[in-house]
Formats: sequence, structure tokens, C-alpha cells
Amino acid sequence: KDTKWLDGGIRYFDFLIGKMATDPDGYKGWIGVYGYDSNYWQDALVGDAILIEGILDFSVLVLEDNALKDKYGEKAKSYVEIAKRDFVEKWDKRGCWNDGGPYGGYIEFDKFLNKDNLKEWIEAPEESRIGISHPFNKQFDAARVCLRIYRITGEKLYHDRAEKIYFTAKSHF
Repeated sequence: KDTKWLDGGIRYFDFLIGKMATDPDGYKGWIGVYGYDSNYWQDALVGDAILIEGILDFSVLVLEDNALKDKYGEKAKSYVEIAKRDFVEKWDKRGCWNDGGPYGGYIEFDKFLNKDNLKEWIEAPEESRIGISHPFNKQFDAARVCLRIYRITGEKLYHDRAEKIYFTAKSHF
């Protein structure tokens, strides 16, 4: 309950959010070198998930405590909106979510950027990972973001998304 840590968290989270850049589709992300080919840049599902997950931990802590909610509630809610828009909605609109009934998972995005021009997508059909399912560890990072959003909002979409990711993993085991 020592709020200096929450104040420090806000400074850090706002710093991280300030490093997000806008993609040609209007969504924000942490854009950098594409891990499989340094000729391209891209924001990555797993990078977004790992950073947003930590930010949402703050939101859960604050929004589940009435005393903290009074002081930090608006900031916590703003982080949830970023997660909903610039994580779940973004990757959905990009066609990276595959829904298969009780199963689901994310696939690699098919567009890239040039580091000198973040306003225009580059098509690179030769990239071998396009359309391939992310491995389980990355899927689980995305699922944990969805579970935190669900815990905060109670919106079933996010529960169902996480459940489908975990059902997919269970079916493979």
C-alpha cells in the first residue's frame, strides 16, 4: 500500500507507452527489427503481450482496491483501453486471430515496415513465417493479457479468447 511504488509504476508504464509508434493501420505498438529478418521492421504480438501484461497487473491491483481506485482508477482504466484497442483489436483486425470453434490461436502477421518509413506496409510473401501459428509460450502471453482484461471488465470475449488458446494447447498435449 506504499503508493510511491504505484507512482513509479505509472512513470514507467507511461514511458513504455510513449515508446509505442503508430502503424499504417492506425494501431500502436512497439515497432522494431523483425526477429527473423533484419531487413524488415514490425511490432510483434509477443512483445506487445509481455509489456501490456505488466501494465495490466497494475490495473488489476488498482481496480480491485477501492482506496487505490479513488486515486489511480482513471489511469488504470486508460491502460485497459490501450490493451483492448492496441492488442486484442489490433491483432484481430490484422487477421492474426484464428478461431476454430473451441480452439484458437494467433498467427504471424503478413506485413512489414521499413525502418525509415513507418507509414506504409511492405508485402513480403517470401518470409517463411507468415501465417504460421505462434508457439505456445507466445500464445500463453496473449492469453494472460486476455485474462487480465476479462478479470477487470468481465467481458466474455476476453475469457473465451484465453480459453480457446488453452484448449488448443491442451489438445496438442
